[in-house]
Amino acid sequence: MTTKKPATALPWRTQLNRTSGYVMSNSFCVAALGDGTVPRDANAAYIVHAANAYPQLVEELKKAEAALRIAETLIVRGGGNEPNRDVSGQIDDCVTLLSELGEAQ
Repeated sequence: MTTKKPATALPWRTQLNRTSGYVMSNSFCVAALGDGTVPRDANAAYIVHAANAYPQLVEELKKAEAALRIAETLIVRGGGNEPNRDVSGQIDDCVTLLSELGEAQ
């Protein structure tokens, strides 16, 4: 799976007028939202927030996976005969989520 990147640069922002909401990247319209009958302000704010947070969330998830791998190694070195199942499961969860996001290495 390939890494998912937006076609337009982050950060995104919202731009709203009386009839529609837009998600903007620099001067490009990324998405037009609503016709006044949907909660466009909230939808636009959510999309912008999620898109802008995505790179940092992926980076933090990668750091969590690395820290868990270190913890697992220390547990085994400390006398455990095999990796801790809870830690191993959390590593698997990180790897699975990164794969689903197209961010696995």
